[in-house]
Amino acid sequence: MKKTGKRQEEQSGWMAAMNALAKGIGAALAVTLILLLLCAAAVSARWLSQTAMERSVIAVCVLGSLAGGWVSAAQRREMSVLLGLGTGAALFLLLTAIGVLFFEDAPAAEQIPVIFSACLCGGGAAGILGRKTKKKHRR
Repeated sequence: MKKTGKRQEEQSGWMAAMNALAKGIGAALAVTLILLLLCAAAVSARWLSQTAMERSVIAVCVLGSLAGGWVSAAQRREMSVLLGLGTGAALFLLLTAIGVLFFEDAPAAEQIPVIFSACLCGGGAAGILGRKTKKKHRR
C-alpha cells in the first residue's frame, strides 16, 4: 500500500494476490527448510532412521505448504483456495530446484508425484480452511 497524504492507496486485485502469494511462498519455504533441518539433525543423532526420514519429508512438505498457504490465504480470503494451491505448487518447484542445484540430482521418479501431491494437499487444505465465510441471510 502506498501512502499518499493521509489516505492509503490499495493495490489492484491481482497485484495484491501476487504479493500475498509471494509472502506465502517465502513462509512455506522457511518452515519447510527449518523442519528439514530438524529432521536431518534427528537422523544425525540417530533418533530417526533413514527410512523414517524419507517418510518424514512428505509430512514436512504438507506442514510447510500448510503454513505458507495459511499466510497467503489470510491476506486474500476471497482467493484463498487458489493462493493455497499456488503456494503448494511453488513450494514443490522450489524444493526440486534447490535439490537439483545443491545435490545435482533430481528426486526419484516414484517420489515426484508423492511430494507434489503432499505440497498441493497442504496448500489446498490451508486455502479451504482460510476461505471467506458466507454471510447469513436474514429473512
